[in-house]
Amino acid sequence: MPWKKLPAVVQTAIQSNAAGGKVVEVSQPTGSGVSYYQAEVKGTDGIWRKVYVTDAGILMKVEPDNARNKRKRKPLFGTGPRSDAARFI
Repeated sequence: MPWKKLPAVVQTAIQSNAAGGKVVEVSQPTGSGVSYYQAEVKGTDGIWRKVYVTDAGILMKVEPDNARNKRKRKPLFGTGPRSDAARFI
């Protein structure tokens, strides 16, 4: 969901609970009779979190995004064994 389409109170609540992280994605799941927004936030520490906020801008909960945090990221440069191309230099 585009950030600009979110109600101002929801934007404020998400930013207040993002702890300086970057809001990457926001969705509005349906279910359990409650209208709420779920924001996926990448923290400044590299940890992913989910922030849940009601449509009235009230924080429901903040929890780690375990699925994203468990993914292994390979560094682009600088660590690990040398590539085959480096052996010929």
